[in-house]
Amino acid sequence: DDVAAYRTAPAAVSEDTAAQIAAADAVVFMSSSSVANLVDAIGLERVPSTVASIGPITSAAVRQAGLDVAVEADPHTAPALLAALVDHLSDQAT
Repeated sequence: DDVAAYRTAPAAVSEDTAAQIAAADAVVFMSSSSVANLVDAIGLERVPSTVASIGPITSAAVRQAGLDVAVEADPHTAPALLAALVDHLSDQAT
């Protein structure tokens, strides 16, 4: 028997939330499904230009969606992703 440990499902995004996402400095993707779900919810043109990805599989989904990956975690962990994104944004600010 298969047991589903988790599942992903798209969330409804209000216009206000979509505008807030579009105005953000960056977006972080932790899974391939989150890429598709966000693009479907707000549209490709509203995804912030700085995209951070947890790893190569998620980065491939980002590129397949038509976006550029600015940051990829190495190692592929949440703490490493956060550190890499902070470094990237700090470099952009100088």
